[in-house]
Amino acid sequence: MLTDLARRYRWADEDLDLALAVAVVQGRGVGEVIRSYGGDPERPVGEFAFTTLADLQGDLDQPRHHVQAIVHKGAVVMLEWNGWTGLVPEIARRCSVGGRFFAVHWSLSGNPRVNHAVDGRVAANFEMFADAPAPPWRAAAVDVGALRSTALALMEQQTGVAFERGWLGDPRATYRVPDPDDLLRGVPGAWNP
Repeated sequence: MLTDLARRYRWADEDLDLALAVAVVQGRGVGEVIRSYGGDPERPVGEFAFTTLADLQGDLDQPRHHVQAIVHKGAVVMLEWNGWTGLVPEIARRCSVGGRFFAVHWSLSGNPRVNHAVDGRVAANFEMFADAPAPPWRAAAVDVGALRSTALALMEQQTGVAFERGWLGDPRATYRVPDPDDLLRGVPGAWNP
């Protein structure tokens, strides 16, 4: 049951300083995924702990975007600090060609969102706590105090990949990526599911 799975992630509801986008990409290589996000897999900016990426972001009016990639259980897990590249339907389409893409995102003040695509087609894109249409696997009654934990539980339920809290503190290669608006400028329907 989803609520039982969400208990494992209660820490996410309690960490009010965590702004996170995490995507699980299945069926694509790590280099392909980094390139789909607009990065260069051959040119990391260095190795950083996820918890320190806010220091790289710079001015919040024009933030610099960064991602980290983790290969885990045959999937590529993409982490973004206060970024939204994984939330964009066009990124989901690009990353899911020949596979699957499932992302959850929340900002410091925002309602978590889910973006899901299979083989180049968006299957779901919705807010966790909204009246908007959502697939049947979304929790019918989501506790407003457990939105983040429920989002991570949905990710695990749909992909089989459990989020490991240690990923947030382990230094790893970090890649600069463009603002999604710049990356997808001129791409028709990039933000449309």
